Amino acid sequence: MTKCQQMYIHCMNQKLYHLSGADYEDFVSIVCSARNAYEINPNGAQQFKSPHRKSQ
Repeated sequence: MTKCQQMYIHCMNQKLYHLSGADYEDFVSIVCSARNAYEINPNGAQQFKSPHRKSQ
């Protein structure tokens, strides 16, 4: 699971740097899917919030 989380964070950062209006819907879909996946773990909600605070 840790590897998946690291890959998601990397993907999110790459998308943020290259996000255009046309890609916005795809980006939101990735974030929503990731949130659902994180919530499978007991501390998932907290882990999901952590990388997002750093990117703000």
